[in-house]
Amino acid sequence: ILVGKLTPQVVKESSYAPEDRLLRAILGIQVSTSKETCLKLPIGGRGRVIDVRWIQKRGGSSYNPEMIRVYILQKREIKVGDKVAGRHGNKGIISKILPRQDMPYLQDGRSVDMVF
Repeated sequence: ILVGKLTPQVVKESSYAPEDRLLRAILGIQVSTSKETCLKLPIGGRGRVIDVRWIQKRGGSSYNPEMIRVYILQKREIKVGDKVAGRHGNKGIISKILPRQDMPYLQDGRSVDMVF
């Protein structure tokens, strides 16, 4: 579970359980019913939460005044079409993945990690 969320539900008086009706009659307590609408990671998804942002919208529509974004880090092997970026802002897209023996190498025998 990434974000726990309970959504209030409107329930008719006749659908309350007997103990809920008794509490309401004696103590005047409004019994709240809610539905669990948690944000969950899909089955088989793994990762580490690296950032959580809580965004509150001001003005505009009151339909969705709040939004929570959860950023998850997932480690996986690169594949053709992935975008990579270096430390100095250089970016590229993986166009071909070669076996180690077909990769270029330096004079001392070390292989080059990435060719731009």
